[in-house]
Amino acid sequence: MNIKSFTSVLFILLISSLIFPQSVSFESSWRFKPGDDSSYARQEYNDSGWAMVKVPLAFETQGYPNLDGYVWYRVHFKVPKNKLHAQYYVLLGKIDDVDATYLNGALVGSTGKFPPDAASEWNTQRAYKVPAELLREQNVLAIRVFDMGGPGGIQSGAIGLFNEKDYKKLFAVSDKPAKSFFNLVTSNGLIAAVYDEKTNVVASVFPHIFQSIDVDKPVKAFVSDIKIITDEKPSKVGYEKNTHVIKAVYKKFSATYFTLFSQANKVFVVELSGDKNVIPGTYVTFTKGTCEKLLVDSMITVTKSGVIKGYLFSFNDALHNNEKAVNAVIDSFRNSGSLALKEVAYMQKIFKACKYPKGLSPKERNVYEQSIAFLKMAQVGQNEVYPKAKGQILASLPPGIWNICWIRDASYSVRALTRLGLYEEAKNALLFFLNAESNHYKTFKHTDGKEYGIGNDYQISVCRYFGIGKEESDFNAEGPNIELDGFGLFLSALCDYVEKSGDKALFDDNYKTLKNRIAFILVNSVAGNGLIRKESGSWERHLPGKQYSYTSITAAKGLKDFAAMAKKFGHAEYEKYGNAADLLVKDIQRNLVINNSFIKGCFESASPKDHEYYDAATFEYFNFFPEGNSRLFSLHYDEYLRNVGAGKGRGFFRVNNGDWYDKQEWVFLDLRAALGLKKFAHYKEANALVKWVTSQAALNNNMIPELFNEKTAGYEGAVPMVGFGAGSYILTKLGE
Repeated sequence: MNIKSFTSVLFILLISSLIFPQSVSFESSWRFKPGDDSSYARQEYNDSGWAMVKVPLAFETQGYPNLDGYVWYRVHFKVPKNKLHAQYYVLLGKIDDVDATYLNGALVGSTGKFPPDAASEWNTQRAYKVPAELLREQNVLAIRVFDMGGPGGIQSGAIGLFNEKDYKKLFAVSDKPAKSFFNLVTSNGLIAAVYDEKTNVVASVFPHIFQSIDVDKPVKAFVSDIKIITDEKPSKVGYEKNTHVIKAVYKKFSATYFTLFSQANKVFVVELSGDKNVIPGTYVTFTKGTCEKLLVDSMITVTKSGVIKGYLFSFNDALHNNEKAVNAVIDSFRNSGSLALKEVAYMQKIFKACKYPKGLSPKERNVYEQSIAFLKMAQVGQNEVYPKAKGQILASLPPGIWNICWIRDASYSVRALTRLGLYEEAKNALLFFLNAESNHYKTFKHTDGKEYGIGNDYQISVCRYFGIGKEESDFNAEGPNIELDGFGLFLSALCDYVEKSGDKALFDDNYKTLKNRIAFILVNSVAGNGLIRKESGSWERHLPGKQYSYTSITAAKGLKDFAAMAKKFGHAEYEKYGNAADLLVKDIQRNLVINNSFIKGCFESASPKDHEYYDAATFEYFNFFPEGNSRLFSLHYDEYLRNVGAGKGRGFFRVNNGDWYDKQEWVFLDLRAALGLKKFAHYKEANALVKWVTSQAALNNNMIPELFNEKTAGYEGAVPMVGFGAGSYILTKLGE
C-alpha cells in the first residue's frame, strides 16, 4: 500500500461483505497465488493446485505475513441459465492496492495504477459492470493484485454478483439508523471467537485476544468454521442479556457460543439446548487451525426442560497445556448443567456492581450494559501466559482489527472502568502500563537528520504495544509514530482512579516513575511557543509531525491532575507540574484560540483551507477545562458544525481536508462533543448526538463502531470499538 498519511488505516474493518442480497454469491474461500503470470487470467487455466484464502481478509493474516508485490485471486461460480440476460455488476470489495479484474479471460475493470507509476486505490470499493456477452453458466473471476506494502489484497467491503436493482440499493445514500454489521465476538480476555451472523458460522477462534504476540508473530485462529449441521436458519441472533454470550434461536433448539469468564481458561464452548428428539442428533463441523494439537470434546445431559449438548474447543502448544481446563469444564457441565446460564449470571453480577446514570431509556441501558461487557472482554486476563500482557485493554476486539493496545484508547477505558466502580480492572490496566517494556525511542533521528526522540528515559509507549507488553511505534516507510498525548492521558486516568478508589499506595509506590518518566517528559517537551513540540499526534501522522492542539490539551490535563494528587499526598515539586499545566493552558489560549471564537487543530495550520486546521478532538479542551469557557464553547461548536459537521442530525468528521478515513463520521468525537454539550447545558444537541449513536447501536447488537460511513451511515472502521466506543459511551452517559 502507498502509505501517505495514516498507517493504521491499513487494517481497515472486516465488515460483513453482503449487507443486501446479491444475485449470485461467491464462496468465502478463493484460490490464491503469489507472483505474476498473464496466463492466470485465462478461464481454462488449471488452478487446482493453488492455495486457498478467505475474502475479505488481508492475505498477511492467512499465512503470508511479509508478502508484498503481485498476487492473483481466482474464484469459480455458477449463474443459472434463466438469469444470464440481466444486467450485472461484479463487486470485489476494497482491494489493497491495485487490481485488474478478468471475467472468463476478458478484462472487465481495473482500479489504481500498476508499476512503474504505481498509485494506490486501497479504499475504493471495486464495482465493475459486466458485459452481457461475457457471462456464462460456468464462470471464473481472476483478479491480478499489486500490494505496495502493509496488509494487502481483498480486505473488506461488498462482494458478489449484483443485479442492477440490488446494486443501486447497496449504494443508496441514507442518514437513518440501520443494521449494517453482522459479526459478533465473544471473549473472556484470554481467547476470542467471531460469529458470522450471515453464515451462522463461528469463523475463527483465537488463542489470544490481541492481534500480534511480537514482531512478525501474528495471532492465528486455532480452530475455524465451526458450524451446526442444520438446514434451518436461526430466527434471532444476538448477545444474551447484553453479556458476552452469543445466542442463536432456532425453532426447536437454541445455540449459544461463549468463552468462560467463570473459569478463566482458554476453552471455547458451543452449547445446544432444546428438544430431546432434536439435540442428540445435532452435530457441529469445524476446521483445525494453527496449533500443535487441537482439543475437542463433547458432552450431553438431560434436564427437566430438555437436553443440553456441549462442544468444547481448546489447544495445546509449547506454552499451553489446556487438557486440565477442558476436563474442568466437563466436570462443571456435569455438576451444574448449562454453562451458558452460569456465564450470563457472571456478567450480570458485574452489571450489578457498576454505577448507572439515572434516566436511561431501555435502548440506552442495553448499549450501556453491552459496553460494560466489551470493556471486560477487551482486557487481557490475569491467566494469560505472557506475564507482561496481563491487564492491557485493546482498542477493539476481533473482527475489528484494532485488537491492539493503544495508550490513548485504553485511557478512556480506564476512566470508564473507574467511573463504573470496577476498580480492580482499572488498576490492572494501569499496572500494565507501569510494567510494560518501553523506552525504545529515547533517541531517534529521522530522515531529515533531526532528533525526534523523547530525550530521556520514559515509561509510556510512544504509540502502542505488542501483545507481550512491548512498545511498538507503528513504524513504516515514513518512520515511527512518536506521540505524546498518551503521557498526559495516562496521568489523568491514573489520578482519576486513585481519587475515586482511594488507592493512595498505587500513586505513592510509583511516584518516581510517574514524576521522572511521564510528567517530566511532558514538561521537557514544551517548545518555545509554550505548546508541546512537534510529534505524530493523536491521529498517528508519523514524523516530522506538527504541534497538535489535542496533545497540548491532554498534557495540560495530565499535569494538572498529577500536581493536585502530588500535593494531596505531600510529595515535593508538585508546584512545578501545576505551574507547567497553567502555562500550557495559557499558551493554548494564546496560540490556538482564533478570534476568541474556536480552537484550531494544530499550530502550523494558518488558514481554514489548510489540512487539520479543524480537528474535532479539540472538544476535549472544554471537557477538561470547562470553567469560564461557556461562550467560547458555543462559538467553537458552531464553527466546527459548519466546517466538519457530518450532516443534519449527525456528528463530526475528524479533520478538514483529510483522506477518506478522516472524512467518515467519527463516533468517538460525536460522544466527546456530546459530553461538552452536556457540560455547557446544550442538552437538546447533546441528546440528539447520543440518541443517534444509541439508535445505530441498538440495530447492530449494541456495538459501537469506529466510524459511520459519510454517505450511507453504515458501520465502518473497527467494530466493536472499546475505549473510543464502549468506554466513551459510558463516560458520556455518566457526564464524565
